[in-house]
Amino acid sequence: MHLLSSPKKLTLSYVKNKKPKLIFFPDWSWIVSDKITSNYKCICFHESNLPKFRGGSPIQNQIIRGVEKTKTTAFLMSKGLDNGDILLQKNLSLKGSLNEIFERMIENDYYMIGKIIQGKYKLKKQKGNPTKFKRRSPKDSELKNLNHSKKYL
Repeated sequence: MHLLSSPKKLTLSYVKNKKPKLIFFPDWSWIVSDKITSNYKCICFHESNLPKFRGGSPIQNQIIRGVEKTKTTAFLMSKGLDNGDILLQKNLSLKGSLNEIFERMIENDYYMIGKIIQGKYKLKKQKGNPTKFKRRSPKDSELKNLNHSKKYL
């Protein structure tokens, strides 16, 4: 197992040298080269019920829209943003603090990685109308009205 925390280290030559059967991208925030995704089984984990909330900051974009129940989706990376075939989905509550949500995300990721390694999944196409959202910046998350700040603590 090899862990990369920077997209700069993820090169085709690096991947070729490691000869992976599967490459997991839990909560990855960068675009992966088509040269890698078309030659290797790349599996990304996204915190939404894809095809809803494709793109950046899915948790934040759902919370500010009042979504309390979503999914962690494991999908095959392909050309395009968050649009590959789905391997597995697992329920994810967006209630509680961000730390509590992140802990549940990590549990979901580990669980699904185990199932995928065991081959216990079934590929399915994404169904429904996709929605896309941009990554939120720190400025986007400033609480301008302090009367509502308790909701986000």
